[in-house]
Formats: sequence, structure tokens, C-alpha cells
Amino acid sequence: MLADYSLGGGFSLGARLEYIGTTGSNNLLYGPGSGAFAVTVAPAYQYRYFFLRGGFAWVRVRANNVTAGLGLVPRDEQLTDAPNH
Repeated sequence: MLADYSLGGGFSLGARLEYIGTTGSNNLLYGPGSGAFAVTVAPAYQYRYFFLRGGFAWVRVRANNVTAGLGLVPRDEQLTDAPNH
């Protein structure tokens, strides 16, 4: 889902929600059963033909059953949840 809101004076705020998940034998991320959710906020300023845009994103990866060798750590290490900050 994508949204864009004009704040006036050349300023705008865009936002995007994304989700991708895998089932069965599909291997789009880290193997079957994995998924990812992302929230992105992108403030922008436009003057005539020129614009400046920044982006801030938060991503959460769900990898309950990571296929060996497809994760972010070597095969012999255990996956653990990172501390919440």
C-alpha cells in the first residue's frame, strides 16, 4: 500500500507498507515459511523540477523455519531474537 500527502509549500510525506511471505516450496526469502514486513516513510521537498527526498524504514523479518544456508548467519550458529530496543 502506498500513500502520499501534500503538506503545502513544496513539502510532502509519502508512506509505504509492504509484506512478502513464502509458503510451500516457494523460496523468495529465507526458505518456506519465512516472511518480511516493512514500513517506509519518505518526506520530500520539491521546487519546480528539483526535489529532495529522504527515507526512513523499519523492517521485520519472520524466519521461523530458515532453510539451511539461506539465513543471515553461518549454518552452525543458532538463530536467536535480537534484543528489543
